Amino acid sequence: MTQWSKINFFYRKVWLRHTAGRAGCAGAHGWRILLLWMVLLAGLPPLQVHAHPPVVETHRYIEDDGVNRVEIQWCLSGAEGHSLVYQAPAETHTTQTDTLLHTLAWSMHAPRKDTAVAVQRQGNTLIASGRLQGEAVNKRITLDDAPWFQATSLSLRPFIVSEDRRIQFWLLRPDTLKAYKLTATRQGVETLALPSGPTPAVKVVLRAGGLLAPFWSSTYWFRADDGLFLRFEGPGDAAGRTTLTVSYEGTGTACGGHAR
Repeated sequence: MTQWSKINFFYRKVWLRHTAGRAGCAGAHGWRILLLWMVLLAGLPPLQVHAHPPVVETHRYIEDDGVNRVEIQWCLSGAEGHSLVYQAPAETHTTQTDTLLHTLAWSMHAPRKDTAVAVQRQGNTLIASGRLQGEAVNKRITLDDAPWFQATSLSLRPFIVSEDRRIQFWLLRPDTLKAYKLTATRQGVETLALPSGPTPAVKVVLRAGGLLAPFWSSTYWFRADDGLFLRFEGPGDAAGRTTLTVSYEGTGTACGGHAR
């Protein structure tokens, strides 16, 4: 029941209770109840209808692979569950989550790479379709009960503000659509120099399991008080020959459309 339907239900009961069976005083008393109803309704916020969920956060980042520096817009919207748009000049990633920030669906649009792929989780299966680097995609990927965190910049927030030391989750590699089970481990708090000033940040290291564990890792920093993503350092290519950094620059602007 919505806020307005609850109010209407309650005051209808009040109206009936004070008017039924009171023929002699229903007129005056009824008008007093009606005026009380109008005053209380006047104090409520107006009922809002949104064609799209409202944007609740926008942030701007710089992605640097040692050769190119590009600006990233990070736009979060939604109420029950969230939609995150991570928009670069050449590609756009859109992630849908539940209220726990576990990924439900993800899509990537990169026209220059002939890529438009969509993936959704059904139970412990990821179902992928579309085109990836010019090749048709139609595949199913089996997971276990661990959550899927495709947007680690968002989905790790609850872990950051908790007392947990580590968490396991699934991540889909965008360029191959291969799923990896990762472990995020808290490393303590450091101070990052940001444009807004020195900021306490929780350092988290991500590692792959199995044979990849000694060879692949990446590091994240999140603002200590609320889990806002601040910085990433990790491999810039599959062979690990280059390093990619993503660093927080400040408040962003609204994301719009897909990459071209």
